[in-house]
This record gives sequence, C-alpha cells and structure tokens, in this order.
Amino acid sequence: MTAMLPVAVLREWQMLSTAAFYDMTSADDRWRSSADLGQLFEALIDKLKPDIFVEAGAFDGKTSLNMKRRHPAIRAVAFEANPHNHAHFEAELKHGRAGVEYLNLAVSNATGQTSFKVLKHLHGKELPRRNLRSSLLARNEEGVTYEDVSVEAVSLDGFFGDLGEKRCAAWIDVEGAIGLALEGAQSFLANTHLLMVEVEETEFWQGQWQAPKVVRFLAEHNLVPIARDFESHEQFNYVFVRSGRLADAKVKNCVINYLSRCAHPKPAAAG
Repeated sequence: MTAMLPVAVLREWQMLSTAAFYDMTSADDRWRSSADLGQLFEALIDKLKPDIFVEAGAFDGKTSLNMKRRHPAIRAVAFEANPHNHAHFEAELKHGRAGVEYLNLAVSNATGQTSFKVLKHLHGKELPRRNLRSSLLARNEEGVTYEDVSVEAVSLDGFFGDLGEKRCAAWIDVEGAIGLALEGAQSFLANTHLLMVEVEETEFWQGQWQAPKVVRFLAEHNLVPIARDFESHEQFNYVFVRSGRLADAKVKNCVINYLSRCAHPKPAAAG
C-alpha cells in the first residue's frame, strides 16, 4: 500500500465536513459549492504557476482560454472529443488566436482511432448533438441511443512525451472515462502538481472507475485530495495537490481562503 493512501483516505473523510457550509437540499448551494471549488483551483494555478495546463473534456475550451489570459506564458491544451462541440466552438471562439491548442481528440489510455458515443436520446428525450454528456463509454442504463463517431484518441503520456522538469496542472471531466484518461497519464502525473477531476460514486457508465478507485490510483502517484464540491451525492469534483506541496504556505493560504469563502459567502448583489 502506498504511503500516500492513508493520507488520501483521511483527507477524503475530512472533506465531507465542508458539507456543513452548504444546504444540501438547495440546488443553488450545490452550485455554490462547485463555484467555490473552481475558485480554489484557479487560486492554486495562480500560486503554483504550472508550465502546462490541460483541459480534458473541454466542451467550449473556455477554461483554457481563461487560463491563457491569466497566465500568458502557460501552454494551454484543451481536448474535446465530440466533433459537433469542437467544430462549433472552434469557429465561434477561435482559440488559436488566443494561443490555446483546442484539439478534436479524445483523451484515453492509448493512441489511435476509437469510437466516441455522442448521446442522441436519454431518459426519453432527444438531445442536441452538441452536448456535455457524451463519452467514450456507454451509459449503464436502458433507453439510451448514440451516434457512434470515429475520433482520434491520444494518451497524455503519448501526446506530451518527456516533460523534463515542466510542471503540469489539469482539469479532467470526461463523463465517466476518467480511468482511461489516468491509465494513459502515468508519466504525465509524475509532473502534475495540481489536478481537478470529476468522479462518480455510482457506475453511470459501463466499466468506469468510481471515486474510491480514482483516489487510490492518484495516491499511488503522490496526489492527495484537498477539497471537493457537492454537485450531487453521486457525482462531484475533487481537487488534488502533489503531496510534496502540502506544506507549501501558498497552498495552505489558498485552502484557508477557500474555507473562509465557503463558510462566509458574500450576499448576492441587490437588483
């Protein structure tokens, strides 16, 4: 058992206490928990100053555009597998002009052509092809139909190769395919100082890794969870930091400010 696993498990239980800052029956408060976590992630980017930022499951790539604006020297790479999303937002937002690499690629555990499942119908409703809910994996329920499209897949290890001393940060939100993304990122993770991932407690997608397995895997790569949101009981986001940065005063101050903001939200502006 890796030395980081007990630390990661303890941190996971400690993070549950931050639910006290939110009303779990309120959709607005659940949204606020996600917004607070996103602000923590951005603050840590500002302090840790990574050389590379990766957004896997980027949809419109706006997070990468924001990172590039905040940190012009950063290499921002946004991966979006859904060709309908990519074609629309590449034309609309023109990421290349801003210096962002916005790529129609799936992040997986190997390089080559693969089938990507664009959702067509879910829960009896037709969905637009441009959506946030498509995946490399099939959903674990009946009554779902897909448009299967062939896309190019890459592993983060294969795409970035030897990173040397470069420091990386990543946000991975790939609709259940987190296991595939992490399996193909073992060298990349050795250079990763900050990571945000969407996880699930329930197997919504066939063969997906659930939250405990993600935590165990990342602990083996010296990444420890420091905060989470409460998007829902079964799906939420973690922020992980490299274990060697836990004693960093800059990291501690970011977490202090995050917890203070959670406990003392600013009132909504009038009008």
